Amino acid sequence: MFGSIIDQIQKQHGEKALIGVYLCIIDEIKKTLNQQQKELDKIKKQYSKIEKERLDKKKKKENALIFFNSVYTGKTNKKNLPDGKGTIMFQSRDKDFPDDNDIYIGEFFNGTRTGIGKYTYFNDRNIAKHPFAIPYYIGEWSGDSYYGLGSKLIDKFETIQTYEGEFKNNKIFGFGKWVANNEDSDLELIGYFDDGTAVGFGLRIQKDKNGKIIADGSGLCEYDNTDINNKKSIIHFKFPGDDFWEVLDGKEKRKPIIQSIYDAVIEKGYFNQDIRSDKFKKLKLKAQSLHTELLFEINSYYQKNIKNKNFSEFVEKQGEFKNNLLLCEQLNEIEKWHNIIKKNIDAFKILKKSLKK
Repeated sequence: MFGSIIDQIQKQHGEKALIGVYLCIIDEIKKTLNQQQKELDKIKKQYSKIEKERLDKKKKKENALIFFNSVYTGKTNKKNLPDGKGTIMFQSRDKDFPDDNDIYIGEFFNGTRTGIGKYTYFNDRNIAKHPFAIPYYIGEWSGDSYYGLGSKLIDKFETIQTYEGEFKNNKIFGFGKWVANNEDSDLELIGYFDDGTAVGFGLRIQKDKNGKIIADGSGLCEYDNTDINNKKSIIHFKFPGDDFWEVLDGKEKRKPIIQSIYDAVIEKGYFNQDIRSDKFKKLKLKAQSLHTELLFEINSYYQKNIKNKNFSEFVEKQGEFKNNLLLCEQLNEIEKWHNIIKKNIDAFKILKKSLKK
């Protein structure tokens, strides 16, 4: 899509006009990055206040709540679900490292991680390749999912990598900056991503071990992912000098021709998906919080009723519902699961009449 638009501009207006378009797009990307970094800095400062408050030894002693496979301390609502600021420590899933408990510090809504918070993955570390790196996500949440702006350290690859930018529905989706740290150099990708894959167009910036930009390896790229087995990255415009990125002011107002490119490739093109809409986000949170509420109530009946066939079958279905709820990305899907959960809440009201309390 991007390449065909570029070809059309070149045919109609010539090479000079094309270079002007490239410069405007690069300037637009820098402007978007600067604005996003300012927003992220605000979020990180808000989290620092929450963390300081949570770790303050002088704060009032809080009661601990057993919350599924975790221990929660913090504010709760009338249903005794985490709601407000709190800390949750998850039971380790690794028998070899029983003390490696994942920790979330931040905000909650009706039992779900919603608001600003940080999840530290002590239990899911890549110890073999990166023994001293501890992966984390810090940023905005909604319904137990990364949702909004955030920063994530990733240790699943040969090198430590970081991503800062947009997340939707628990995955990297939207504008951001991806950095791969190598021994001799760093590679930065700035642009648009879907689940960690660069899409549309963006910047590729190569830096030496001292952090200096290498112009020959940096420029405006187009990403062609039509063939999953043969993904392509095409540099349309290389940086003319090592100081080119610093010279750009990133303050240009978006021109109509640049807006048309963004509309076609990004805003009304690839990223015109349900998970970017507020309607999807709100309904997902509503469904997730209702289901968490139901699961919490079911959990209180678990020990005395596990041998009850109707109860155990009902519990098994909830695990399936929970996974489907986390994975759905279409508005019609979330509407379907929201209705299913409401019906299950009504069904449990009837079922629990026959259960041991």
